[in-house]
Amino acid sequence: METRIDIQRDDVWHELDLSDKFSVKYNALVNKIGTVDSREIGHTNTFSLPNTSRNISAFGVNVFNTRTLAATFNRKYKCNLYVDGALLKNGFLVINNTQNGGLNVNFIDESLALID
Repeated sequence: METRIDIQRDDVWHELDLSDKFSVKYNALVNKIGTVDSREIGHTNTFSLPNTSRNISAFGVNVFNTRTLAATFNRKYKCNLYVDGALLKNGFLVINNTQNGGLNVNFIDESLALID
């Protein structure tokens, strides 16, 4: 299976580099239609993207400027997740941190936009 993740930043779509052993666990959640006070959103466990120049450029990460770095971490990026060339999920990608030599991120289902 071939996986691809694209993010949108400043109205431009960027394809991200994935590690060779890329694996994502997606937690699909189903809510009761009539229960609006306890909505949950589908998401992934935290996974790591390699710290490549392509990924750094796609997110606009600037480790030398703490202000822009903080803005990068406090932003959700529109994201498309493809498997074998077919769109699997639309949603958002959020950077958690840059520890252990990678960009640690979460994919959050697009239903997040309904509750923002």
